[in-house]
Amino acid sequence: MKQTLRLALVAGMLLAGGVAARRGFALGPQGSTLAGLAQTPLTEKQVITLVKHHKKHLSQIMPSLNARGVAFDMTPAIQKALKKAGATPELITAIQNLGPSARAAQAHKPAGPTVSPAEIQAFQAIEHELDPDQQIKMVNAFAAQYPKSPYLTFAYAFEANAYQEKNDADDTVKYGEMSLKLNPRNLLALMIVGSILPEPQELQGSDVQKTQRLNEAEKLDQEALQIINQLPQEPNETDVAYGKRKAAIASGVYASLGLIHFQRAEMGLTGPDPQELAKAEKNYLSAVSGEPTPNPADYYRLGEVYAAENKTSQAIDAFTKAAAAAPGSPLQAMAQHQIKQLETLKPASPAAKP
Repeated sequence: MKQTLRLALVAGMLLAGGVAARRGFALGPQGSTLAGLAQTPLTEKQVITLVKHHKKHLSQIMPSLNARGVAFDMTPAIQKALKKAGATPELITAIQNLGPSARAAQAHKPAGPTVSPAEIQAFQAIEHELDPDQQIKMVNAFAAQYPKSPYLTFAYAFEANAYQEKNDADDTVKYGEMSLKLNPRNLLALMIVGSILPEPQELQGSDVQKTQRLNEAEKLDQEALQIINQLPQEPNETDVAYGKRKAAIASGVYASLGLIHFQRAEMGLTGPDPQELAKAEKNYLSAVSGEPTPNPADYYRLGEVYAAENKTSQAIDAFTKAAAAAPGSPLQAMAQHQIKQLETLKPASPAAKP
């Protein structure tokens, strides 16, 4: 019970930051954007750049095209530009089938006109809005005005993140799931919902209900890892930078998986389940090693896992890193309290021989 209460305290701090806001994810060398995590449709310029970069291995760009779609309908001018960049007729046809009108038709919706400039402008305004309350209003207005928009799945993902910043777990899950209903492979929505479902305030009810919730979260996290693994390498991005970028994005997913296994460990009938604790440790280690500046809450929870495994020295080290990374915060005070308690459990040093 005490372990669960400590997790609940940390959960409040985690929710207050928002997935992207507290992790600073970057999908490309140019910096971090929520738009990148949301996997917005590729623009004409982005597709042409991908074709030029992968002209000898065009099949490598298909996972990204299929996952994200494109933000334009094919025109003779775009077709000419793609041919010049090195696209084959087959690839041009595939790109055409991933445009807004084609995707709308494939979803058994009336294929309306090409997405209007006003619709694109409204979505871009949502992308760049920093105030969560204002962003929520903008998404609701967008959904009312453009209920068939191919951008709506991404707008709902932004709304989910805005509610996460407001520490509203229920609405975070609600709008994240609305986003996933429109596009089950929306990366930002997968990461947001997957990170919230295993939190203590969402993990209520019987053990059967908790198990179902954790299984659902794990499924979302595994889907997110699969998408991250398929992200294409950006033009002029080195292999090392490419690997680091994917690891940084995946760190949040590994933290969520760590919590899932930690919660399962705590549900053991005869005490914490050692196998689940080992899985939690492995995932939290992946989380803190994947980012240049790890989330201090991940170090804190890693410390709790080590403590549950009776790895006192490792637990003290993890809590020390959590405290150092969160100066002046409640998390720092909690970590320091844990360190003091664990220090009393360490075996006394043998007395020096006279």
